[in-house]
Amino acid sequence: MEHFLTAAALRVIEAARGLTDATVMAPVMPEVFSPHASATRLNSMARLNSDQVVEAALFWALLEEESVAHLRMIEQGLEIDDLRQRMERFLPSMSSSVGDETDLQSSLSTAFDRMIRQARHEAHKVSRSEVGTEHLLRALFEANGWLTAWLAQEQIALAKPVEEISGPATSASGPPLEHEQILLPETAPPENLTAVYRLLDASGNRAREGLRVIEDAVRMVRNDGWFSRELKELRHRLTTALRMLPEEALLASRDTPNDVGTQITTMSETMRGSANDVIAAAFKRLQESLRSLEEYGKIINGYFASRIEAIRYQSYTLEKAVRIGQFSQKTLEGRVLYLLLTEKLCHRPVGQTLREALRAGVGIVQIREKSMSDRRLLDHTRLVLDLAHEYDALVIMNDRPDLAALTQADGIHVGQEELTIAQVRQITGPRPLVGLSTHSLQQAEAAVIEGASYIGVGPTFPTTTKEFAEYAGLEYVREVAREIALPAYAIGGITTENAADVVAAGATRLAVSSAICSANEPYDAARHLMEILNGA
Repeated sequence: MEHFLTAAALRVIEAARGLTDATVMAPVMPEVFSPHASATRLNSMARLNSDQVVEAALFWALLEEESVAHLRMIEQGLEIDDLRQRMERFLPSMSSSVGDETDLQSSLSTAFDRMIRQARHEAHKVSRSEVGTEHLLRALFEANGWLTAWLAQEQIALAKPVEEISGPATSASGPPLEHEQILLPETAPPENLTAVYRLLDASGNRAREGLRVIEDAVRMVRNDGWFSRELKELRHRLTTALRMLPEEALLASRDTPNDVGTQITTMSETMRGSANDVIAAAFKRLQESLRSLEEYGKIINGYFASRIEAIRYQSYTLEKAVRIGQFSQKTLEGRVLYLLLTEKLCHRPVGQTLREALRAGVGIVQIREKSMSDRRLLDHTRLVLDLAHEYDALVIMNDRPDLAALTQADGIHVGQEELTIAQVRQITGPRPLVGLSTHSLQQAEAAVIEGASYIGVGPTFPTTTKEFAEYAGLEYVREVAREIALPAYAIGGITTENAADVVAAGATRLAVSSAICSANEPYDAARHLMEILNGA
């Protein structure tokens, strides 16, 4: 007899799997089922062994799902709220006996399969073609494991024999209840599985290959240590998820000699203009393969499909960060000296100071005026834009995305306490650069993921233009130089006297203000800084 899952049973299983996934991936999760299922309880689940985790998760899901099983528990004299309170006290008292994440995931998957097989058996015993929540509940009792032991420990007795749990359900007034809605077969017809496993095998191989191509490029071409680790972690998650599929079935279904796709090649597949083109193509191949794994994986294991879906979404985020980094590297190539222009700091007229700085090699100018009226700032920005563009330099607005959009400035710079990058782009659109000040490696990593075009790294030294409670110093410059490939400008108290120390720490780009604005000879100061950056 072919068995089907009811909609309620499927919801219970998926909810339970989502709860056990929290013990493996350990994310900061919101409440999963209701206000009763808090993150505290998720953490306590990690103290159970794999069989107990699955049985406890299924029981929690059954408590939260209003279904036939819910009524069966009430018929047995069980008080739902009382059970929740008792379990809350019980779960933290257990001790974990599981190993690392991979071993735990395998154990959890096996435990789920065992419970579902038992539920199918319970449905078969009462000649039901559908597996309902009452059969899941009966399977928990028949396992003679966690639930039975827990009820005995709590001195909770059942009002009726266990055998009645999977019999016809009745309401309080007596008439039989309608069966839960039948949703879908638990598995596809056997004759179709070979083709499905063949597709999953090919898609899994393509996904792994695409991810490896990206990882190699980021590590060896971009020398990006942090991104390399992010991609390695994603590859580990993919490998762990793929282990949920039976390896023997995947290998048995593989048929490379008869794969018609191996004989089909387009011209675009044989040509790549640069390493960036290779990365772009690899990301598309990865995401297409993940989508195939997700969709066809639903036929075999819905939980596997949900894990692949999460990996696919993460790949979109990483692609955005990698591709923005590529664009930024190209746009900011050669623009290594960044001037924060403030009129009141200039020893000479601001226009003259700016022209001399541009002539000496300044490639980016940030307009940093905190006291100008909006109208005056608007006029000032247009003058700076005209002058900077004569020298092919970029103009960045400090903390004013509205004026950046109005004047069509080349970019906007914000701090940690100001608008987010996403909020800035809602105002300016996708074209302008968006820079972000960072003061720690964690903030720098977050800036990359959020899609920053470049980052400010500092403060390196005490500065007269801005006060800080503490300074990141040269060590932070070293960390960013070692870990982050996104264009990064060391900033904060940098002068012609200490710039060499900053460059020695690994900085390849500098952002200065007083060092040029307050100099008697802005051209000479900027030229000296350029020579330090160029190693002269």
